[in-house]
Amino acid sequence: MWVPKTIILFNLIKIKKQNFLKSRPFTYSAAVAATTTTSSSEDDEDRRFDSYKAVDLLYSLRNEPNTALSFFRHLTNQGFHHDVSTYAAIIKILCIWNDNFALVSMFSDIIARNTVVIDDLWQSITEEEQNYPTPSSVRVAHDALIKSYANAGMLVEAYNALFLTSRRGCVPDVWTCNYLMNKLICDGKVDMSLTLYRQLESRGFQPDMYTHSIVLKAYFKKGCVQDAVTYFESLVTPPDAFCRSTVIEGLCTNQESGMGFQILQIWREKNFPILIYAYTVVIRGFCNEKRFDMADKVILDMEEQGILPDEDCCSAFINGYCKVGTLEALIKVLDFQDYMLSKGLEPNLKSFSCILQCMSRLGMYRDVVNKFNEFKSQGRVIDEVLYNIGIGALCNIGKVDEALVIFDDMKVKELKLDVMHYTTLMNGYCLHGEVLKARELLEEMEKIGVEPDTVTYNILARGYSISGQTSEVHRILKCMKERGLKPDEVHNTIIEGLCVGGRVNDAEQFLVELEEKSLDNYAALINGYCEKNRFEDAYKLFDWLAKKGKLVKKRSYYDLFKNLLRIGDNDKAREMFKHVLRSDTECPTMMYRELILAFCRHRDMKMARDCFDDLLLRGIPDVYIYTIMIDGYCKKNCFQEAYRLFEDMKTKNIYPDVVTYTVLLHGYPTDGNKEKYDDICKEMRELGVSTDLKYYTVLIDKLCRTHNVDEAIRLFNLMIESGLEADVVTYTILTFGCKIMGDEEKTKSFLDEMVSKGMGDARTSSILEHAINKRCQYEEQRRSLPAAG
Repeated sequence: MWVPKTIILFNLIKIKKQNFLKSRPFTYSAAVAATTTTSSSEDDEDRRFDSYKAVDLLYSLRNEPNTALSFFRHLTNQGFHHDVSTYAAIIKILCIWNDNFALVSMFSDIIARNTVVIDDLWQSITEEEQNYPTPSSVRVAHDALIKSYANAGMLVEAYNALFLTSRRGCVPDVWTCNYLMNKLICDGKVDMSLTLYRQLESRGFQPDMYTHSIVLKAYFKKGCVQDAVTYFESLVTPPDAFCRSTVIEGLCTNQESGMGFQILQIWREKNFPILIYAYTVVIRGFCNEKRFDMADKVILDMEEQGILPDEDCCSAFINGYCKVGTLEALIKVLDFQDYMLSKGLEPNLKSFSCILQCMSRLGMYRDVVNKFNEFKSQGRVIDEVLYNIGIGALCNIGKVDEALVIFDDMKVKELKLDVMHYTTLMNGYCLHGEVLKARELLEEMEKIGVEPDTVTYNILARGYSISGQTSEVHRILKCMKERGLKPDEVHNTIIEGLCVGGRVNDAEQFLVELEEKSLDNYAALINGYCEKNRFEDAYKLFDWLAKKGKLVKKRSYYDLFKNLLRIGDNDKAREMFKHVLRSDTECPTMMYRELILAFCRHRDMKMARDCFDDLLLRGIPDVYIYTIMIDGYCKKNCFQEAYRLFEDMKTKNIYPDVVTYTVLLHGYPTDGNKEKYDDICKEMRELGVSTDLKYYTVLIDKLCRTHNVDEAIRLFNLMIESGLEADVVTYTILTFGCKIMGDEEKTKSFLDEMVSKGMGDARTSSILEHAINKRCQYEEQRRSLPAAG
């Protein structure tokens, strides 16, 4: 425990008094006694620099904490091994000066190095309590020790350390208690956090409002909503805005966003303090619950109250909709973006990335590239994630060279290129058959120390497989084995890639040669067969596996099932369906839907009804399947069966939508009971079913066919008043109806209106009029024929 004593050390600390040992105001006999000095001989003792002298020097610098700390660190750098006494000395000095940052650093170093026993160190720190240090000084050390344990992830040790000062009658600092309780919750130790709070409460701990927020957070994290509400109602001190936001957030994270929104509105009416963050969590909650209409209402409510959404609020709305990934959701997001811009707000980088990712998932790669370039031209900051989206979009539209330009732009800007960026660009090269360039990228990333992952090798293996370079494929597998990466997914990619490249026999041979074959490997071959339209081979392999009690993953068998229905091989599709039903998987509603749709399409309503009745036994069908059946019966002129199903679905609380009503009204017999037809229309209006263009077009067509043209025109005008725009189909039907009734003026009026709205020119109008004349002649001839006996 020593280093050579040198003049440099004493010059470093600039000792101003030669008698510093005599002027020492306190004694530390206990601390000195705790240290030991190793000495090989009496003659060398004057050359030894030991813990005794280090402690004395440190205490002499108690009024110069920075110099003391520099001296302590200098000793460490010189190889001096600190013991309990030297650590205790520097910690006491830092406590006097309330240097929390240095204390946390010191304790963190002790914990990481495990240089001394913490219990021994703490005993040394708290000795001679009547003189030095004061209880408040001990508390500073105590707070730093707990925080150091918590930062190191040693939460149990931090929990135990929290009560070290109880022997001295000191209550732990409220900030320290809050810090530890919050850390425990974040680490998933919610029960321990609540237990800690109860123990502190029993020792006279005085919580602040942040403590209350943490306790509420813990209850909500456990899903104990009622306990959280009871605790909140028991608070004596009026809750602040942060505490109220914690309640609203807790309700939203427990799928109670509706209640959270109601409480927010009530508190706002009572003029309680509300953070805008409360609106953010409600929007996020509704989006997570897929209640997007309510998320819209929150934005509208904020606008009515004159509350401008902030960046986080807008991000919650945008990100929630983007997760849906549909075109309708994207349109909503883009409309909201326009609303933000009108308010002087712009989506932040994360939200903009979400929008572009959503567009990419929808295959709108050119739009992604345009928006990326527009964003970049505005001088906006672009991070690594956004760059990767741009690279991927360019690759997908075949502009790999441009993708390489922005890839190199990242290098110029010294942005961090990781495996994600390299893999995306490699994928672009492989998509367009440039596997050699992809390989060069792999070599480049390895040179700069970027480790390829399974996805990287997977993409490269697919590129080599499609191009038929089987030797390179095996080299990829060898590289993965050397790096300790599992090639399971890559095996599947190779099998599918060989099939896509037209080397089905090689794919079959590759599967045969695999030492350990998984079900996913067979699924990959089924996918490969389907890629090459070899559905017979795919079915045989599926059937062989199914008879052994093995069912491949859903994506594989469902794709094969749909392809069999597409080519009209309903028998094999039914056999597949039976295999799936015999398995332990959940009820395959999607397969029922496809099978029923196929039978209805072929007018085989008996088989469709058998499947439908079987589904009724397993679980109530949804509105979509009922609509398919109703449409099938209507097209086979079995309206009574269709209407019975229509009534049946309502008794099962499955409410018809606009498509169901449209199908039923379209299939209504022209010679049917008009009152019943009107009743269906009236029922639809009373239920508040929103109508669309197709619905109106079907009704107008029905009225024209039954020569109720005036009623058709009235309905057409009603449609226009509702804000819907007629298309060329609607105009054609209405024009035909006027023509067949001999109303030339209205016929010409509708034709001219079509042309004026850009639905064709004069030539188009002439051709359409000619077609209508032909159709009218046909209708007159048909009516003139004698009725069949």
